[in-house]
Amino acid sequence: MVIFDLLGPISTIFTGSGIWIWNWQPSILIGLAAWTVGYILLVGPIRKRANWNLRPGWLRQAAFHLGTLVALVALVSPLDTISDIYLLSAHMIQHLLLLMVAPPLWLLGIPRDWFAPYHFPGCLGGLLRWLTQPVVAFLVFNGTLWIWHIPTLYDAALYNENVHILEHGLFLAAAVIGWWPILGFLPSAAPRSSYPVQIFYLFAMMISSTALGAFISLAKNPIYPFYNNAPRVLAGLPLPPLTPGPRLWGLSVMDDQQIAGLVMWVPGNMIYFFELMLVLGLWFRDQERQEPAPTPVPARQPESPHPPAVPEAESSQESHSADPSP
Repeated sequence: MVIFDLLGPISTIFTGSGIWIWNWQPSILIGLAAWTVGYILLVGPIRKRANWNLRPGWLRQAAFHLGTLVALVALVSPLDTISDIYLLSAHMIQHLLLLMVAPPLWLLGIPRDWFAPYHFPGCLGGLLRWLTQPVVAFLVFNGTLWIWHIPTLYDAALYNENVHILEHGLFLAAAVIGWWPILGFLPSAAPRSSYPVQIFYLFAMMISSTALGAFISLAKNPIYPFYNNAPRVLAGLPLPPLTPGPRLWGLSVMDDQQIAGLVMWVPGNMIYFFELMLVLGLWFRDQERQEPAPTPVPARQPESPHPPAVPEAESSQESHSADPSP
């Protein structure tokens, strides 16, 4: 009994209590662990065996592992519990992390030079190249985002855990495809778009994010019925079902919905805008590198204020020739 009493507070640290419950699902932990180990093997033994001379710098490796950490926070931390039970705004933050933060960080962690000569044969190569075309990638990413925010499907994912897992899996896959025209790492098999196309692409992504955020935040009535019946919370502890009380942090259903739309609207567009500025900077840098070096112009000799001296022999000969006497 004493051992269980001692283990109680320790288990609370790892599992949490009240609304601060961690979601230690084995499938998530195993998946993220395998993802991390796979990258470590790619950077180490696989790179050496494939004779990839370039080792990714610490910034690239940090970006990849930071992306995995972001996915861990989105799926395992109390953010997952709060988003699945209490607040639409927390759920929108989770979607933002899974769609706009973790996948681009993963893509940044893999150097393009490794896979420059690689091609995929047959239908696989054709499908990969087709999926990563800007128009198709845009439709896959934003189509997945908008479809899963239809109220019927959105609530279905909250009521059914298997549907919820499917939603998150499709989010991650669509996000990798959606960010590929900007950050893809297969220059031959599925190249990135040109800089002008990337700028237009990111601008279009901003428009889609703005439209979805405005649709949610400017709605006059609650869009997602699931959160109308969210448990009431008192002092950080959920109250029994149907017990009257305040919602989490005192947010009404409409306040929560407006914040959720603003999360997709403002922070989402800030991510796209930041990437757009980076693309512009890279484009200008490459333009400067491609410009030919100016041809040096020889310096002009300064003109002397005095006429050049005439040699004596020439001057005497000129004087004799000019003399009319015999």
